[in-house]
Amino acid sequence: MRHLLLAAIALALCGLAGATARAQAREVPLQHTHSLGAFVAVGTEYSALVVNHCVFCGGGQSITGFDSVLDFGGTLAVGDSGSELALRGRLVFLSPAKGESVLLGYRKYFGKDEIKTFASFDLMGTFRPVLTGGARAAFGGMWDFSPIMGLWLEAGGSFGFGSGRRFGAELMLGFQGRTYLLE
Repeated sequence: MRHLLLAAIALALCGLAGATARAQAREVPLQHTHSLGAFVAVGTEYSALVVNHCVFCGGGQSITGFDSVLDFGGTLAVGDSGSELALRGRLVFLSPAKGESVLLGYRKYFGKDEIKTFASFDLMGTFRPVLTGGARAAFGGMWDFSPIMGLWLEAGGSFGFGSGRRFGAELMLGFQGRTYLLE
């Protein structure tokens, strides 16, 4: 009886060791497939604005300089590559060009490891100090230090036309948290 008990314990330990080895060998997914995310980013932007009531009219008030930028929003993974649709709000402050913007876009990731690159393309609507509609493109890198969290650095540019003209170049640092409720 004692030998049978020792054999059962040895068999259980071998099974547990095998299960542990399989769990350690399993690759933790670092793609954002089937994820919902929330993010916040801070950075700076050099913007040039011309405030007038007609895009093609001459004159108008010019506002140029460096701005502080705060972005916040959410993401929804689309497809099997982990690329995302993103909706973001943007606050520009600590400058004469204070204002708000809304961006809706697509971020395409390249790579499956902890460090990946991306390209982001957005439609952008700015509400203050000049009402414009335009586009934004950014390129950067993301470090996923966990399956549910990552940091990114991106550089981008934007333009818009409406009750004036707006051009900007930005550098942003962001943090993204994800959940996999859609799996």
